Amino acid sequence: MVENKLNSRIQVLTRQAEEKAQRRQLILDAALIVFAAKGYAETSMADIAQSARLGKATLYYYFPTKEAIYEAIYVAGTEAYYSEMIPVLEIEEPANIIKTMLTFYVVYMNEHREFFNIFFPLGRSAPLQIVESVAVRELLTWHRQRLDRILQSKLLVNNSDQLEHLLQVLWTFLTGLNSKLLRQVPIQNLMDEIETINSFMLQFLQE
Repeated sequence: MVENKLNSRIQVLTRQAEEKAQRRQLILDAALIVFAAKGYAETSMADIAQSARLGKATLYYYFPTKEAIYEAIYVAGTEAYYSEMIPVLEIEEPANIIKTMLTFYVVYMNEHREFFNIFFPLGRSAPLQIVESVAVRELLTWHRQRLDRILQSKLLVNNSDQLEHLLQVLWTFLTGLNSKLLRQVPIQNLMDEIETINSFMLQFLQE
């Protein structure tokens, strides 16, 4: 009898936790659409609640501020991106590692336009404290270090100055790709540019 009651209570708690997780995700999905369309500054909690078809009180139960929702979307989206990209790079051939990384980025962000509008340049009018928050800085640093290690091992770069110069060129080029993605430059044009930078960087490493 006691065991049955305990099992029943566990089932109830499990169901409640699942419902909370689903509702939280519903809010984040709805907010992503609104943020991408209107930008951070022009989006209100009321807009998000309306998009999620929830009352504002329910929204505030899960997230105390609009900033908290934005940061949660950014963190979750960044984790999703790297969790798909890193395994691809880990098994890629060294000669294709740069091209694969850049191509994956362009294709992924083009297919996830709403997140891209938040990811770069961290959304329109996004508050600076989100960029500088501990959670975001630690997340980006950790993933950047993982990526740097993969590039270093695949490209067999032992000279720290050479590696740093290579990474600076790579991140500068990636910033340019972001700007062109925002302007919706045809993907094939970006692929041609990736081919060019890939050849340049491989030649640089052989010198």
